[in-house]
Formats: sequence, structure tokens, C-alpha cells
Amino acid sequence: MCLDVTSDGHGVTNVKTESIVDCQPEAQAEVTVTVTGGAIPIQSDLSFSYTYTNSALQGSSIKGTFDTAGDVTGTLEIHASFDDNGTHYDCSSVAYGFHAKLGG
Repeated sequence: MCLDVTSDGHGVTNVKTESIVDCQPEAQAEVTVTVTGGAIPIQSDLSFSYTYTNSALQGSSIKGTFDTAGDVTGTLEIHASFDDNGTHYDCSSVAYGFHAKLGG
């Protein structure tokens, strides 16, 4: 998980991670998850969350909470839908944890 915090400390930008997820029909796919188009607000309790409402990642979500050292822990849940070589795939993961360290 890679992400940046805005210079004013009030938002998360440049979110990017890659995960291997199970798909139907039976397959596995490497799915890249990014958030573009503006900052995700950081709440007063140092948490943030984002749920995809459009695109091939509809229903995917990222939730995290920063500690006072600037590290972040959270969960990522992926739902992806795409076509490849004439086959339609629906892929998903259970929510799983992540940890990112400041400057890591």
C-alpha cells in the first residue's frame, strides 16, 4: 500500500496497491487499486475511508487510521469486474489488513 498525505495533513492522495484476488470463472488476477481525482478526507480521529461507486472496482473499499507517528493500518476489500480475451471475470477478496510506514 502506497499513499501520500496532503501538505495540510487533511487528506490522503496517490493511493495505490496491487493484490492477487480469486475470480469467477475460476482464475486469479492481479488487480491494481488506485484512487484518483482528489483527496480522501482524514477525519478528526485520524481515520479515512473510500468506497468505489463506479468503475470496474465498484464495491471495493479502503479504510485506514493513522497513528501519531504517521504510520497507517487499515483494511482493503476488492471487488473487480473486467473482460479479458472475450471472457468476463468477477473477482473479489475478503477484507484484509494492511500496514504502511511513514517513508516506507
